[in-house]
Amino acid sequence: APEDLGLGEDQATHRAVGDLPVCPRCGAVARPVVKMFGDDTGFSETALLEQIDRYEQWLQSLQDRSFKEYISVVCLEIGCGAVVPTVRNHIE
Repeated sequence: APEDLGLGEDQATHRAVGDLPVCPRCGAVARPVVKMFGDDTGFSETALLEQIDRYEQWLQSLQDRSFKEYISVVCLEIGCGAVVPTVRNHIE
């Protein structure tokens, strides 16, 4: 874990040790706005569907451009490596 967060790692369990960042509004542990391995029962399926809809609208807007053959898109998938290929599989 980054030292600037004041976190460490329990070598036996590989869990974070220290005060995790929390949401200033509800006090829950802060997490990325992604569904991770189906483990987050509080994750909003509505938010996920809205994200997918915005992404698909953006892709369509690229297809609708008159000079689409000159458009290059770069997608950086950072942090998952080869273990979770979901994003990489989609963009390839």
